Amino acid sequence: MLNRLILKQSIHCRSNIVILLIAGIFFLSPISLLAQTYEETIDSLLVVLKETHDPQRKVDRLNEISYAYRRVSVNKMIDFAHQARALALQNGYRAGLAVAYKNMGNGHYKAGSPPDTTNTYYTKALYAAKQVGDHYTHAASLNNLGLLANTHGSYKIGAQYLQKALIVFDEQVKDPNKIGLRCLILANLGNSYFELGDFERSFDFQSQSIELARKSQIRFIPAQYLDDLARSAASMEKYTLAEQYYKESLSLQTEIGDFQSSIHTYLHFMEMKMAQKDYTAAAALGRQSVEIAIEREFPILVADGLNKLSELARMQAEVDKAVMLADSALRVSRSIFNIRHERTASYNLAQALALKKDYSNAFTQLLHHQRLNDSIIREDEKAITMEVQAQYRNRLFEQKVGILEAKQKAQRKNIELLIGLIVMTIILLGVITTNLLKRNRVNRIIQDKNAVLEKYIAYNLQLENFAYIASHDLKSPLRNVVSFSQLLARRLKDKITSEEKDYLNFIISGTKEMSSLIDDLLNYSLVQREKLNVEKIAVKELLQRVVDRNQPLIEEAEAAVEIQAPATEIRGDAIKLNQLLENLFTNALKFHQADEKPKVQIKFEEREKEYFFEVKDHGIGIDPQYFEKVFMIFKRLHTKKEYEGTGIGLAICKKIVEQHGGRIWLESQLGEGTSFFFTLPKEVQTEAN
Repeated sequence: MLNRLILKQSIHCRSNIVILLIAGIFFLSPISLLAQTYEETIDSLLVVLKETHDPQRKVDRLNEISYAYRRVSVNKMIDFAHQARALALQNGYRAGLAVAYKNMGNGHYKAGSPPDTTNTYYTKALYAAKQVGDHYTHAASLNNLGLLANTHGSYKIGAQYLQKALIVFDEQVKDPNKIGLRCLILANLGNSYFELGDFERSFDFQSQSIELARKSQIRFIPAQYLDDLARSAASMEKYTLAEQYYKESLSLQTEIGDFQSSIHTYLHFMEMKMAQKDYTAAAALGRQSVEIAIEREFPILVADGLNKLSELARMQAEVDKAVMLADSALRVSRSIFNIRHERTASYNLAQALALKKDYSNAFTQLLHHQRLNDSIIREDEKAITMEVQAQYRNRLFEQKVGILEAKQKAQRKNIELLIGLIVMTIILLGVITTNLLKRNRVNRIIQDKNAVLEKYIAYNLQLENFAYIASHDLKSPLRNVVSFSQLLARRLKDKITSEEKDYLNFIISGTKEMSSLIDDLLNYSLVQREKLNVEKIAVKELLQRVVDRNQPLIEEAEAAVEIQAPATEIRGDAIKLNQLLENLFTNALKFHQADEKPKVQIKFEEREKEYFFEVKDHGIGIDPQYFEKVFMIFKRLHTKKEYEGTGIGLAICKKIVEQHGGRIWLESQLGEGTSFFFTLPKEVQTEAN
C-alpha cells in the first residue's frame, strides 16, 4: 500500500463549493459510475421537459426529475426542486408546490442542511398537500418528518409520525400504483424500532416492506432496504443470513445505479465484518463506501465512512492512520457544518491521539467533543419541541375540518334541534364567560410574576439559576396544560362550539409563548455561564455561513443580501459570534417595510486596535428614545401580533459582545432603516465570561 494523497474533491453545499482535502486513504479498486435505471429515467424526463409547455405539467416534470435525482445527485435534486417551486408559485399551482417542498426537504435532508431548514420544507409540504387533498404527498411528508425525528434521536416521535403516515396511506391513498410509498413507510418504521433496540420487530416490518415490494415488482425498495434487513439479522447474530442479504442488496443497487443505498450497504456490511473481527474485509468495504460517496457528492456519508475507517485503524493499532482518518472526517464534517459527525470525529481523534500518547491534544479534542455533545443535546431538545408543535398544528387543522363538517350537518337539522342548540349555546356562553374571568385572573397573575422577574433582573440576580429552575419547574406544568387542553378538546369535540374550541386554542397558544420565553432564558443563561472558546475564525466564511443557514427565510422574503468582507482571520468564539450575527441578520430580515423587499448589508473592516462589524437594513427603523432600551432583556418595541419574538435576542447579542471585550450600538431613523454596529478587540481574553 503506497503512501500518497488521494482526494481533492469538490462538494457543493447550496451555493458554496467546499473543498475537501483528505490524506492517506487508499482505494484498491475502481467503481462504475454508470447508473442503469435512475440516470436513464432522468434522461427520458429531460427530453419530455423540453417538449412540455403547459406550466402545471412543467412543474410536474421538474418534480419528477428532482425525485429521480434523489439517489444520484443531491445538488441536482435541490436545483430542480427549486425550479419547480418557483414555477408553481408563479402559476398558483398548489399541488405542484406541495411536491416541490417535499423534494426540497428531501434534498436538504440528504445534504446535511440544518434541521430547521429541512423541517420547514417538510411542514410546508404537509400543509400544502392537505389544502389540495393530496393524500399521497400528505403521507409522504409524514414519512419524511418521521425520518427527520429519527435523525435527531427522537425515535419514538419518529415512529409516531410513521404510524400516522401508514394510517393516512391505508385510509386515503387508493391507487395501487403508489404502493411503493407504503413499502417505504414500513421499512422506515422498521428502522425506528431498530434504533429503539427492538430487532425482532424491526426485522418483521422490513420483511413486510420487501415482500410487498417484490410482489408489486418494485425493484428500488429491496435495493434500498435489504441492507437494513441484513443489519437487523446481524444484530440478532444471524451473520450468514445477513451476509446473503448484503450481497443481494449490492447486486440490486449496481443493477439500478442506486449510489446512495450502495454506500449505506458498504458501511453496514463493514460494521458486521468489524464485529466478526474480519478487519481486512471491513477495510475494503469502508474504502469502497468513501470512494462512492466522494464521486456522487454525499458529504455526510463521506464523513461517516472516514469515521468508521478511523475506528477500524484504531482497532488494528494503526495509530497514525487512525489520527489522519479522524482528522479528515473532522474537516469534512466542519465543511458541511454537521456537528453530529464532527462530534464522532473529534471523539475518534481523541482516542487515536491518546494511543499516540499525545495527551495534550487528546484532552483538547475530548473537551471539543463534550462541547459539541452539549450543543447537539440542546439542538435535539429544540427539534423535539418543534416536532411536538408540528403534531399539534396537524391536530388543530383536523379539528377545524371537523368543525366545518359539523356546521354542514347542523344546517340540515330541523327547528327543534336548532332550538336545542340555542339553549346549549346559552349555557356554554355562561361557561365561556366564567372561563374568561378566570383567564383575566391568570393574566394578572402572569403580569405580577413578570414584574417580579424584571425586578430580580434589575437587581442583577443570577439569571442562570432562575433559568434552570424555570426549565424544570415551569415546563412540566406547561406540558400538562397543553396535554389536558388537547385531551379536553378531543373529548368535547362534538359537544362544544367553535368559540369554545378557539378558547382552548388560546390557552395552548399562551403556554407555547411561555415555553418559548423559557427556552430563550436558558439560551441567555448559557451565554453567561459558558466561557469563551477562542480560536481563529475566517470572517468571510463566518458571515457567509450565517446567510446560508437562513436561505429559506431569504427566499421567502425575496430579500437582497450583500456581504462586504476581506479574507481576514480574527480570534473569538465561533459558535457565539455565529449566534450574535444570526440574531442581527434575522432581525434585519424581519423588520422590513410591508410594501418593500428586505435589503440587508453586512460589512466588516479591520481597524488599528479592533475589528468593526455593521449589519444594516432598510426597514422600519427605531425611534432614538429606544436606542438603549432595545438591548435590555424582555424589552419589545412591537406587539407579538406585529412581529414575533420574546425580547431577549438583542440582550444575548450585547452579552456576547461584552464577553469578547467589545461594544455594541445602533443608529436608526424611523422609516429609513437601522444599522447595528459592534466591535471586537484584536486580543480576546480567554477567561472572559
